[in-house]
Amino acid sequence: MFTNLKTVLYQKGISLRQYAQFLGVSEKTIQNKLNGITDFTYPEFRKTCILLLPEYNADFLFSEALSPSPASSPQGKDGLNRENAVPHRRKISVRRISRSNITKLIN
Repeated sequence: MFTNLKTVLYQKGISLRQYAQFLGVSEKTIQNKLNGITDFTYPEFRKTCILLLPEYNADFLFSEALSPSPASSPQGKDGLNRENAVPHRRKISVRRISRSNITKLIN
């Protein structure tokens, strides 16, 4: 499940451990969420879509099915389906975000 989200995290060089730290959960919890065993909470969804991956559409990242095949949809140079992507606003590195900065950005 969440193949697009897993792919984007991998391509951006974000490990499951880093993603777990970013969301404030354990690495096992992230594995369970990405495999569909447990659900993402709304705050986790928001942090992922707004702070971590704002250049991607939420429907694309959190779709449970695979994205359309490369032959039938537009792609970026990295091979990702860009049909549902939104324009890039700003990049925020997982390594640079502190808990206080996350709180400031969300509120």
